[in-house]
Amino acid sequence: MLALALAVLLAQESPAEALLVLAHGFCASGKSDAQAETLRFLVDRYPTSRGAEKARLALANAAAVTGSGCATLLDATTGPSP
Repeated sequence: MLALALAVLLAQESPAEALLVLAHGFCASGKSDAQAETLRFLVDRYPTSRGAEKARLALANAAAVTGSGCATLLDATTGPSP
């Protein structure tokens, strides 16, 4: 599992995109706190990236919605994803 996650992260075009993939993985593993922390780090570290825009939206959605605790990540090609 770790090797697959590493391969996916390395295949990303930018660090911000890699962080989005990592945050998605945390959500899929039920680690909503780690996901939120990763998204906040992305926004702080890469504030002008497209990934930061997606992270801000996901964090805003998570604050507005109760449930699993995971922020919804918006994929540019497929729409919303958990």
